[in-house]
Amino acid sequence: MEAAGSRYILYNARNAVLKIWIIADIHYANKGCHLALLKKHIKEIQNDPCSYWIGLGDYADYISYDDKRFDPSEILSDIAIADLGNLGQILTTRVDDLFAPIQDKCLGLAYGNHEWRYMRDKDQQGLHQWLCTQMGVPNLGYSFLMNVIFVRVAQKNLKQKVLDKPTKGDASSRWGLRLYGHHGAGGASTYTGKANRLAKFMNSFEADVYMCAHVHGEQSISIPRIGADEGCTTLKERAALGVITGSYLKTYQLGVGAGYGERAGYGPSFLGAAVLHVEPDKQKAWTALEVNFSGGVCP
Repeated sequence: MEAAGSRYILYNARNAVLKIWIIADIHYANKGCHLALLKKHIKEIQNDPCSYWIGLGDYADYISYDDKRFDPSEILSDIAIADLGNLGQILTTRVDDLFAPIQDKCLGLAYGNHEWRYMRDKDQQGLHQWLCTQMGVPNLGYSFLMNVIFVRVAQKNLKQKVLDKPTKGDASSRWGLRLYGHHGAGGASTYTGKANRLAKFMNSFEADVYMCAHVHGEQSISIPRIGADEGCTTLKERAALGVITGSYLKTYQLGVGAGYGERAGYGPSFLGAAVLHVEPDKQKAWTALEVNFSGGVCP
């Protein structure tokens, strides 16, 4: 687990609504990957001065020929047989290329079970660190705690990027959230089972927002909590928010052989990314899952 320190996001309007996209379970190189939707979302993040993002793993499929899940009919046609000997680096380089337009808006990258298993089995433990180094972002490991501090500054032409340190001087307001992230675990397939998995994270770690992926679902839960101010004279409520993000991998599709998700009888995926909306001056955050999801089966 990583204690990933603090990242700073600057903004210059009292009514600003900032967005943190939670991107995970892309499974690039699988024919079921909805690459067009991913590129659309990357373009939205790139063009929106209020959008930032964080990665929660399984960016590529990372299934080699000696893996029991391997099926050549599921692999993109531009992955050659010769590429299988260096599949991890090829896929990671392509992921780096995909994210290049928005790397300066990234809070950090965690890795998932697909990266972990490939790095372990192929003795390539540095693969994820290579990606983080290429993009110039923190390596968040498999799970992490991280502060995100929102700082209002008096700058008209503000360049939007994530900072490791706040700018000195003109900060007039600041508010922060502690994020807990984990790629996800377990094989829960029901709505209740996924919610219970998320609730276990929320009960075990101290944070404001909890994020996990892995189950290719979407849902959020909120747990109200009562505390007090610094002098313990006034009661304060600060709810904990939990979110399971979606996926870019279609479970079922026409014209392609049954993938490992279909063979295992998984439900249709919610395609897209959950988005955390933050209003720093109102000290308010919420998720907008339905905005970016386009349904379980896409053409």
